[in-house]
Amino acid sequence: MPPTKSDLPESPPIESTATLTLLKAYAEALRRRRERQADIDQLICDVLGLPADQPFDPATVPSAEEIRAEMARYIPFEEKLSDWITSIREE
Repeated sequence: MPPTKSDLPESPPIESTATLTLLKAYAEALRRRRERQADIDQLICDVLGLPADQPFDPATVPSAEEIRAEMARYIPFEEKLSDWITSIREE
């Protein structure tokens, strides 16, 4: 005797499966975004010389004007930044 419809296991509706797949994909995208942001925050801390155990605070990032002032201390005014970087690479 062939199985009847009531004998077969009930599968979830297609909408539920699609919703579940969408939620899983969304959760994975959020996880990857958090990882990427953590990597970016760590890189910024490394560049700024902040302690590794200190949580990153965007307020600690210097302004463009502060960065220019700091660079001016190390790069002669008559030298272009691109020339300076090229000379460092050649050393």
